[in-house]
Order: sequence, then structure tokens, then C-alpha cells
Amino acid sequence: MNWTENPLTQEEKSFLEGCGEENVFWSRSSFENCIEKLIRKDTSYEVANKLYSIRKKLGFELVPKFLPLHSTRDLDVYQPISLILGGKEYKAILWKKDKDSFSVMVFDNIPADIVPGSRLEFQVFREDDGKYKFYQLIDEVSEEAGHKILRLSHIEPLKRIDLRETPRWKANLPGKCHLKEDRVYEGRITDISTRGVRICIDEAIHLFPGASLTVEFSLGKHTLRIPSTVRNLYITEDKTCIGLQFEDISDSDEEMIRRWSYSLFK
Repeated sequence: MNWTENPLTQEEKSFLEGCGEENVFWSRSSFENCIEKLIRKDTSYEVANKLYSIRKKLGFELVPKFLPLHSTRDLDVYQPISLILGGKEYKAILWKKDKDSFSVMVFDNIPADIVPGSRLEFQVFREDDGKYKFYQLIDEVSEEAGHKILRLSHIEPLKRIDLRETPRWKANLPGKCHLKEDRVYEGRITDISTRGVRICIDEAIHLFPGASLTVEFSLGKHTLRIPSTVRNLYITEDKTCIGLQFEDISDSDEEMIRRWSYSLFK
């Protein structure tokens, strides 16, 4: 993929353009404003699913899919969630959240005995990551746009099942992104795992998920240069944070990252 190529279909582009927000394909804040208008106009599971698919294509997920979720705070607004009752799956989405709690909108009819204090099971599936399952007490039950709203307190850590664990570690390391046409951008690596990194650069760079580049950083005396793919983006007027997935990491580089991360706990 060309590093400036828009990954959306024409139908998806027209859908977003209908909200009237400028820079909706580049700016996370514009995107969030846009999708709120669209979901308010048509509060359906189908629209929420479409918006979440577009979010992933544009790289506007809070946590890239190659990094595991740590808390329900990492979930994206309008992200699909499954409510499990008696072995039956009920369609739902994350409706709202703040620093203390989050709300789930349920689209299927649920039993009337779901009241504050009920302990329910929820599941979240993320492609190329895994399934997350958690149980939580309901703090409040209300209704909005004709659907039940369940408010819950945030949960951490989340339990991931199905796929191998790949922990991530906080970091503060100088790094470089080498793009095509000899473009080099310097920044700081803020998250690192054996599958990828997040690097923040103090200027706006227009990239799309799927772009290829090489990330460079040092761990101690060792310099690593790893071919990577852009999976996640956060762009403002003067800053770009990029979630990168390693595409061709050597065994020695992978072991170097593990050793560096283990040294944090010594």
C-alpha cells in the first residue's frame, strides 16, 4: 500500500464525509466527532459495527490490535461487545466511558430481572489479538434510543484467552522511523513488546494503516532496525503517535527486547 493511500472503500468514505467534519480521515478528534453524529442519527448495531471497522482501517483504535488490552479503559467507543446470559449471546457495544466507569448498549431484548447488582459476563473479540472475557456487577440500568444501557465500573486487568500472551511494557526511548523516499522522523518510543512498538513524533505525519517503514531504536549498546507496518495512528496538529507491528524481527532482536524488559523489574 502507498503510504498516503486511503484504505477505505468509496462507500465508507462517503459515509464519513456525510457527517460534515473536516480532516475526518486524519484527525482522531474529528473522527470521534463524526462517528458520534452518525451513531446518533442511526443508533443500530449495524452502523456501530461499520464505524468500528472504519476505525480499525484508519488506525484510530486506542490500542493497536497487535498489543493486548489491559483494562476496559482501553476499549473504543462503539466497539462491539457480547453479553453472555445462560449461554446465549446478546449483541452490544461500548456506548460511553469516563475514567471510572463505562456503559454498554444492548441491542437484543434482555431478561427483565437484569437489575443493579446483577453480575454479568461480557466478551470482546479483537482480530489478530484474541478474546477477552470479564465479569462485572451492574451499577445502573437505563434506556436510551430504545435500547437498554448497562453502566459498570472499569475492570483491570482483563483476562485474554485463545491466543498466546504478548505483554507490552512502558518505555521512554529515542527512536527513528525510516519511510520511503529517504524520509526519516525522530521521536520517542512509549510502548514496546516483542511484536511491535508505539512511537510518538513531534509533528503531524499523514500515514495510513498498512504503510511500511523501518523503525530504529537502541537497547543499551545494541541498535535495532526492524521492518514494520503501521497499524494504529493518533495525529494532532503537532504530534503523531504510530502503533507499529514488526514484520521481520530476528530471534536475536526479539531476545534483546525480552532481556531489556526483564531488566526493568530487577
